[in-house]
Formats: sequence, C-alpha cells, structure tokens
Amino acid sequence: YQLENWADAKYGFSTTDENAFKNREIFGIGFQYHAHRTRSTGFFSNFKYSAGVTYDTGHLSINNEDISTLWFTTGLGLISPDFRTGSSFDLSFQYGVRGSSTNSLVKENIFGINLSVNLTELMFLRRKLN
Repeated sequence: YQLENWADAKYGFSTTDENAFKNREIFGIGFQYHAHRTRSTGFFSNFKYSAGVTYDTGHLSINNEDISTLWFTTGLGLISPDFRTGSSFDLSFQYGVRGSSTNSLVKENIFGINLSVNLTELMFLRRKLN
C-alpha cells in the first residue's frame, strides 16, 4: 500500500472541482512460487513463477472522472544451474489499463516487457572445510 498526498498541492494555476488533484493510493498484491530444489530434481524446479495485480487511483480528476490504472503482471525466472547461488534471469510481462473513455477522455491499454539479471554473490559466505 502506498499513499501520496496530492489534494493540498498548490501550483501556479487554479483548479476547479471538476479538474483537481486528489490523494493517490496504490494497492498491490502478488505472489511468487519456487519449487524446492535439490541436485536431483527435474528441469522445472529451475524456474520461479510470479504474478501480481496493482490498482492505482491516480492523482488527477478530470471532468469529475478519476484517472486510475489497473496493472496485471506475470513473470518467469530461470535460476542459475549452480546449485549454491540464487542468480537468475527474469522475464516479466505487464498489461495495464489507464483512464476512462467517458466524458471525452482517453482510455489507454499499456503493454510492457521486462528482462532482468539478478547476480548473487557468495563472497560473504563462510566456506566449510572437510
């Protein structure tokens, strides 16, 4: 949850009740699944799966219509074959809907793709000697 106070913001132009700033709230929930991994588990245990939903109320009200955004996100991560590290290559897809088509406003469909690399260091782990 995130709250941004825009309702009391003052700018060099005047706003009306129909066109005004309002407090912005962001709600989000998501999950990630990663199968327990051992050296003998199958191929699919090398993946982590994620999904989430976010709703953003926006900070603008135009013609008494709130400009809000709804996001859906799904992702897949390929974990490093080295059993000791948590390094991964992650790919996620996002779809969002922003705005409204009522009162001569514009409704947007937003698509996004993210690719990230997470590198995990083992330099601070104490090695065990046999």
